Amino acid sequence: AVNGDRASESVGRRIDGVYRAAYQSANKSVGVGLSYYGGHLRGSGVGPAYVSRDKDLLGLDAQYISPTGPFLLGEYLSGKYEQIQAFGEAKDAATNPTGLGTVYAPGNKVEGYYIQGGFTFGKKTARPLTLFASYDVLKRNKDNSAYDDENVGGGVLYNLDSATRLRLYYVKPSKVAHVPGTPDPAKVGLTTAEVQFKF
Repeated sequence: AVNGDRASESVGRRIDGVYRAAYQSANKSVGVGLSYYGGHLRGSGVGPAYVSRDKDLLGLDAQYISPTGPFLLGEYLSGKYEQIQAFGEAKDAATNPTGLGTVYAPGNKVEGYYIQGGFTFGKKTARPLTLFASYDVLKRNKDNSAYDDENVGGGVLYNLDSATRLRLYYVKPSKVAHVPGTPDPAKVGLTTAEVQFKF
């Protein structure tokens, strides 16, 4: 159960539900899952004028992780999300003149998916090395490509020991969500370097 503002049921005036069923093979190399989010976004108005915003999403995911090194992960998400918020919290002439606020979008359909694949060298050794690549897409409105985000990335993971790992990742957008009818924004790549610990 999910209650967005924690204080009351004012987010959609009800508790949202999240459901998931999954299967994983005995050796954990193959897995598939199905998930569903049924709920509402924060509405607008009070009393009889209250307008609810549906959030009904269905997700499918799958993975293949070979003990010999290669792996492939993917997920697909689709459904109704009756709100578009892509370019700022609110539209304001001084601070966000070209942005869009959170707008009610009746019947708005969204779609997203990602895929990640790679290979782990020395998987059974103390310091395995993993190379991977990724691709992801988010469509905030399936009928208007201006709301799309699309990214391509790649990176490397290196285990220093069983609890410490180094991660280097580079991602670059090929599409960036923007106000419909305006020029495409700059597509700026991002590099991150991390030290990850497992407790």
